[in-house]
Amino acid sequence: MSGRDVYRLIAEAHGFGHSERYRRVLESAMTEVEAEVGLALPKPPDQLTTEELANKLDMDLGIVESALASLFHKGFASAREITARKGWRFARNPYYLFMSSMSALGVDPKESKLYKAWYDFSINEFYRHLADNYNKVTEPPSQKVLPYYRALPADTEMLPQEDIRVFLKTARRIAKATCSCRQCFAAGGEPCKHSHDYQICMNFGRSAEFLLERGVAVEITPEEALLLFDRCEEEGLVHGWDPAVNCICNCCSDCCFAMNPCIRYGVSLSKVISRSRYVACTDADACNGCKECVDRCIFGAIEVRDVGGKEQTAIREEKCFGCGACVIPCPTKARTLALRPDAEPLEDYSVWLARIQK
Repeated sequence: MSGRDVYRLIAEAHGFGHSERYRRVLESAMTEVEAEVGLALPKPPDQLTTEELANKLDMDLGIVESALASLFHKGFASAREITARKGWRFARNPYYLFMSSMSALGVDPKESKLYKAWYDFSINEFYRHLADNYNKVTEPPSQKVLPYYRALPADTEMLPQEDIRVFLKTARRIAKATCSCRQCFAAGGEPCKHSHDYQICMNFGRSAEFLLERGVAVEITPEEALLLFDRCEEEGLVHGWDPAVNCICNCCSDCCFAMNPCIRYGVSLSKVISRSRYVACTDADACNGCKECVDRCIFGAIEVRDVGGKEQTAIREEKCFGCGACVIPCPTKARTLALRPDAEPLEDYSVWLARIQK
């Protein structure tokens, strides 16, 4: 070995050279050989062969091949050509590593040194950093709320880019992966209060292929995926479509990598997720004031009002993200979703179609 602190060098490249906690994350995740190999990968990726990489590092070819295979499985390295393992690239930042390194199947987070290190770093340093960065964002976030299809009137004509059922029928491949956000909190003794099943992140196309090749996801059928989404809606989770990573997450405010830092440090959720084209509506005559919907709204859009001595719920439209979580539990069917008059356009259909089929 070179004798240098390779973990510190990676931490510095990721903007956390000062952090002992982040260094522990890296040390828990990789051997020194793997870290050396990762650092030697070109930026941006090119067609550097494994033999050329071994010569560059003056390492045995078998050792380099083994290190790359391990880094790929752990999510610390990706390949431009996934199945051929060509065009290697080392993880660019801790954001990517957070999502990829805690997605392995069958890992007990309470027993994992790596997951515990992630929790310690996240709670004490990383979430504050994320909140500060989110607060500086001026562009609309790429992640967007997808509405519950069961929350819309039956005659509603949804666009394919917002209809989960069309996502599932159209995607080339669908992979169900473990939620890293929930794994992180579970490692710190804070299991998700909303869902007991953490395998609820849905990936499409190339994103699905990457996870399946790594062996950290399960390929499922559109029918299986729709049943999972239906269950997530019963649990009140928010569907968040992120075209940047070709994934639909099923989020809660307790665990979500994007939402939790915002809530924890007082940053508007509009900095990390865009609302759907819909808004919740209430039939005042049908609302019995049961308040089943209140705790389900993670956006704080529902208020309880006294109407003639009777409690009823009402929607603060400026805070509603149009997810539909408040619609499902309503016993009197007083709540539904309606198209916003000022609904923003969705991603171009041809771009969306190419994305999930590539």
